[in-house]
Amino acid sequence: LTLLHVLLELQRKLPTKFEVEVCTIDPMTPSFDPSPLIPYVESLGLKYHYVRDNIVERANSSGTGGQVVTSLCSFCARMKRGNLYATARKNNCNKLVLAQHLDDCAESFLMSVMHNGFIRTMKAHYQI
Repeated sequence: LTLLHVLLELQRKLPTKFEVEVCTIDPMTPSFDPSPLIPYVESLGLKYHYVRDNIVERANSSGTGGQVVTSLCSFCARMKRGNLYATARKNNCNKLVLAQHLDDCAESFLMSVMHNGFIRTMKAHYQI
């Protein structure tokens, strides 16, 4: 939410005009319920896209030969990102700003170093 408030402050102060829309991907897992964000984001008067996608259930049959995927974290991240791109395209958004909380950033970094041998986290620029 920090990045959202930074964008709203920039929107207020910069001479360049831009609109901010918010999107949350709900992977429909009991361990993560982003639904409390709905009234908060709506109270800010922003257009809000809340996308429910049963990613964890799909992961159970999306691996090789219809098996469970080998990395749920990687599968979920790709599915969430795909949903974000699709939502941005559908709503004619020409920029997509992504945020990670510190735990996710550290985890992505360590996974990259340990499993891939590279020092990197999220790629900073993609075409929508």
